[in-house]
Amino acid sequence: PRSAPSARDSMGGRIDPERITFLDTPGHAAFELLRGRTMATADVAIVLVSVERGAELQTEEVLLHAARWKVPVIFALNKIDLPDSHLELTRAELRRQCQLLFEGGLVDVDWTKEAEEAVPISALYRQNLEELIQKVRQTAAELPKVPVRSVEPPTSTPGEAKRCKDVHKRTDFLVGIDTAPSAVALVVEVEKAGEEQGETVLTLIVRSGRLVEGQYFVVGTAFGRITNLSTATGSDHRAWTKCDNATVGVAVQMTGLRTRKLGGDCAPDDL
Repeated sequence: PRSAPSARDSMGGRIDPERITFLDTPGHAAFELLRGRTMATADVAIVLVSVERGAELQTEEVLLHAARWKVPVIFALNKIDLPDSHLELTRAELRRQCQLLFEGGLVDVDWTKEAEEAVPISALYRQNLEELIQKVRQTAAELPKVPVRSVEPPTSTPGEAKRCKDVHKRTDFLVGIDTAPSAVALVVEVEKAGEEQGETVLTLIVRSGRLVEGQYFVVGTAFGRITNLSTATGSDHRAWTKCDNATVGVAVQMTGLRTRKLGGDCAPDDL
């Protein structure tokens, strides 16, 4: 994927070796499930540790997730701009935490070297952020492939597809499962555009292939047709600009979900 800008995956999606998409997760202890799901999606994990508070229980939990999904780890020590920051103490504490996890058999990777090479940053003053990004690029360049866990097209043989069609399914909108899709994406957020419109907006990361406006899609037990695609733009990447397609690694917002009103009980995976 890093050999040429025009590299493509098995589904024909273009892979840009220079693109980095960040998935930011809350650090609060209540969001462990969210961090674990994000780790399963990531190719490289940046573990942010505050020099004000040091290595916490959430740091250990994130490392367990990283070991589970075989994700390489980069440590960043944040808030070095504070006058009472303890940079080397935090580094030593983090190194000890990694050592205990490895010696205790909880992880199969010894991250003490990565802890020693933790990048000191100040997110507030954007100090050393370029150094951190370069470290991410260097780590990604050492991976055998990107994305690390490419998504296989959810297709089956014609014989299996015929058997599936004979089974009555109350909420399954997926048809033509013996036909390979043109793209596979992971939904990371579901929200309403507004109470007045009532339109559902899906935030996705494209994992394989290419999403194009006008395509039909299936998500969970719902379906739809893409009516709008938007990508994050601007210096702060908080503004969304309309686009007509999105390829591997791109985060997009998508509308066009069609849901039906179901009376009584619903399936657990109804969106």
